[in-house]
Amino acid sequence: MIAQRRARDRGRRPKPFKLTGELGVVVSGLLQARWSPRQIAALSPQLYPDQQAMRVSHETIYRSLFVQARGELRQELARHLRSGRSQHKRSRRGSSAIDADIDIYFADPHSPRQRGSNENTNGLLRQYWPKGSDMRHLTQADCDEVALSLNTRPRQTLGWNNPHEAPNQVLRATTT
Repeated sequence: MIAQRRARDRGRRPKPFKLTGELGVVVSGLLQARWSPRQIAALSPQLYPDQQAMRVSHETIYRSLFVQARGELRQELARHLRSGRSQHKRSRRGSSAIDADIDIYFADPHSPRQRGSNENTNGLLRQYWPKGSDMRHLTQADCDEVALSLNTRPRQTLGWNNPHEAPNQVLRATTT
């Protein structure tokens, strides 16, 4: 009887809103900078190593955006998220070649799932310029601003480093 009451009390809605205070401000700012919830969750321990309260999971961020948040804030932040895609098959592996003993991968025609990095970059660019956008008035400064934004966002494939700092880390590793 006691366990049933406790379970019922824990299951009640609404759940407490976890993205409040400084954590909410930081998450909101990073979402507006077009970071994904997964990027925010992965980098929060590095950004705030001594503050356990500043750590959040990507599920909590999504839940807060789609379930708990209401009104214009939710719409504004959700607008910065990328559209989700279903899981896809891995690309076929090429043969070893180029005297450098590296694997080469060839994508089949009309198979975007085999060109993951290219398609991912296209998706990132679509956040700034949706399909059908008029790009005739685009300036070099506009392009530079988007490039800076994309090159300073952390990427899971780079161990949560950003493309701007990843080459430097590789060079440091090879010189030591």
